[in-house]
Amino acid sequence: GDLVHPDAMYGVLSAIMDSLGTDIVFNANGTTIFYEIVDRLREDRPSVRIIDHLYDHRVGYIDRYTPGLQRAIDACIAVNHRIAAELTEHRGWTIDRVPVIWPCGRSDAGLPAVGDHVDLRRRLRRDLGYTDSDVVVLTAARMNAQKRPLDLVALAQRVVDLEQVHFLIVGGGALEDDVDRSIRDVGNLRVRRLAFRNDIPDLIVAADLGCLVSDFEGLPVFFLECLQLGRPFLGTRVGDLGTVLDETGAGVVVENPGDLDALEAAIRRLIDPDLRSQLAARALEAAPRFSVESCAEAYARVFEGGV
Repeated sequence: GDLVHPDAMYGVLSAIMDSLGTDIVFNANGTTIFYEIVDRLREDRPSVRIIDHLYDHRVGYIDRYTPGLQRAIDACIAVNHRIAAELTEHRGWTIDRVPVIWPCGRSDAGLPAVGDHVDLRRRLRRDLGYTDSDVVVLTAARMNAQKRPLDLVALAQRVVDLEQVHFLIVGGGALEDDVDRSIRDVGNLRVRRLAFRNDIPDLIVAADLGCLVSDFEGLPVFFLECLQLGRPFLGTRVGDLGTVLDETGAGVVVENPGDLDALEAAIRRLIDPDLRSQLAARALEAAPRFSVESCAEAYARVFEGGV
């Protein structure tokens, strides 16, 4: 889109497909022009397998799923079961055309080596001002309404009596000024926000608990990284986050976003180190399900015409 005028996009795409002998087109979670050209693409190239990808059942590209789109797309990969249910129960798709493939976490090369965890944790906690006995609750997310970051500040205030609990919020966005102002207003030194960082796996190692209190999600990669690094997780029942926590036993699920009473109760449970150790072991046990290799195999089956 930065290099080619929209009017020329279909011609450029066709030339690329011809040069490569393309027999599969995969639209990975969104580009508007895909939906503008997909009918023509299907008509011109009936033998090409066309696969779409959706990341949310409430907003975004799912609004493009008109009845006519079914004739152009062979399959839609859904990242959670709520997307599949929306398409099959309300939009006329058959279940065999909406495979659910959960995202993967990071490759092993993108994660801190296990042998480095102790030193990395000690160094980062020292740099961030945390002691060995502190319980650090980490959230890595965009600062927007979907992620409900102000709930984290409110939650920190509710458990201010738990002097070992610290909330570390990482990320920027439209609400970052509101979050910073709220932190200043409450005067709670045990909740802080850091701007965008690219060392989230390192911070997970330094933390004791991952947390997302979102209104809606697909299946957050931050959550999967916490599983890979053996950190228990507190989340709301959105997307398939609750489903994975139910199946793996790697954390605690709060049924409704915005339920601060339930979130507070969960934090008070999770200060128990024995419970966190049990949940951490389950997280590590579940992590292979979200490896790059497992995800790639699932995608390959859909690309090749399976489910």
